[in-house]
Amino acid sequence: MSEKQTHTPTSHDVAADAHASAAAAAAEANIKRLKADIVITRYMAVAVGAGLIPLPVVDFAAVTAVQLTMLGQICGIYNQPFSKEAATSIIASLAGGAITGSEASSMALVSRLKFIPVIGTLVAFFVTPAVAGATTYAIGKVFVHHLASGGTVFTFEAKKLKEYMEKSLKEGKKLVPHWGTSAAPAPAPAPSH
Repeated sequence: MSEKQTHTPTSHDVAADAHASAAAAAAEANIKRLKADIVITRYMAVAVGAGLIPLPVVDFAAVTAVQLTMLGQICGIYNQPFSKEAATSIIASLAGGAITGSEASSMALVSRLKFIPVIGTLVAFFVTPAVAGATTYAIGKVFVHHLASGGTVFTFEAKKLKEYMEKSLKEGKKLVPHWGTSAAPAPAPAPSH
């Protein structure tokens, strides 16, 4: 017959268990963030495509639908309930004026440019996809930051995340080419001797 050995946990064992738990939690948080980044990147590209829709207002509605779907998937990654109404409010607050002088709110303005024959349509054709992509990226990043900090779709307050939105929008602009301007010129070739 074998005897069961009993082991009384020591402070070293407790510390090791706490360290292992913290490492597992950090790894899980990193995995969630990576999954969310993949979703954000995918939907940023889809938003750029939706921005190419030549019909005013329809493009804006399509980009909003893309952003709603993105937020729903991010909620799934973070095991949070999703509400279309609450998510719509989040998108409106971030893209529609939570930022002073927001380029994000220009999505609706650029969409309206398509009503102007020829010139407006051409300008909107080049600007709308960039605005849609960068804004989608920023909204996704802000939402992930909010959820990773323990928030939910129901506790979102855009004003508290204004700085993070501005920072994320700048990042998004760098990722989406031609944010209403021409691409940076290539450096001049070095003179040959």
